[in-house]
Amino acid sequence: MKRALLAVALLLAATGIAPAAEMPAAIRTELLALYDKYNAAAKKGDFKSAMALRTTKRRADIDKALKNPKEKDFANAMLRYVPESYTVEHAELAEDGNTAEIETVAEFIAPPHVRGKGDVPADGKVQQEISLAFVKEKGAWRYDQPTWGPRVGSIKACDEAKAAKEEDFDDAKELTLGGMIRRVVFADSYTVFVARVVDEENCLYLPDKAALQQAGLNTDLLVPRAMFEAEAIKHRSDEQRVWVTGLSVGK
Repeated sequence: MKRALLAVALLLAATGIAPAAEMPAAIRTELLALYDKYNAAAKKGDFKSAMALRTTKRRADIDKALKNPKEKDFANAMLRYVPESYTVEHAELAEDGNTAEIETVAEFIAPPHVRGKGDVPADGKVQQEISLAFVKEKGAWRYDQPTWGPRVGSIKACDEAKAAKEEDFDDAKELTLGGMIRRVVFADSYTVFVARVVDEENCLYLPDKAALQQAGLNTDLLVPRAMFEAEAIKHRSDEQRVWVTGLSVGK
């Protein structure tokens, strides 16, 4: 364990970069108003007005798809597929001030032909994570594109309240993984942070906070939304749990 703690402490000390700050309230309000205006126009079928709010590149991509017989129907359907409502989870502005991203959980009404099929309820109401990208063009913000995340309820969760110790993991089963920290728990006997790969969460365990600090680790770096890369060993029986043996944290 001492070797693992040393690796963690050295790597974290070398890459101690805090996560990006929240977007200023005025810009957030402006971008959400832009997105609402786009949705209102798209829902009415006023695609001329809606498309005027998109970035130049995205308009070109959509125009190309609409002219392709194989993509036309799908492109038309996606233009109309806008949320009934949404809640903002996080909003982030790039350091240069020219791009922005707003993460939301949105409620959609699925098309009639998929309602009641698979994991889509009969009423068609689904909640889905969606990340909205915005780009500033000639001094004005434009809506770029959505990035679709998993549906709420389909995510295989990892219970960070479940304790674990180093002896529960297999030294022979090594792996590397990385991503964004979503949740962090400093428990009495362990530290754990949660990351997600597509629609499955992973719990990444470390020794308790006091032991980490004694090894020289700046535990203030272990916060939600920080990006990380880790070397780890797998749990002996639970594929969603790993013990961290080397870690770097940054943006």
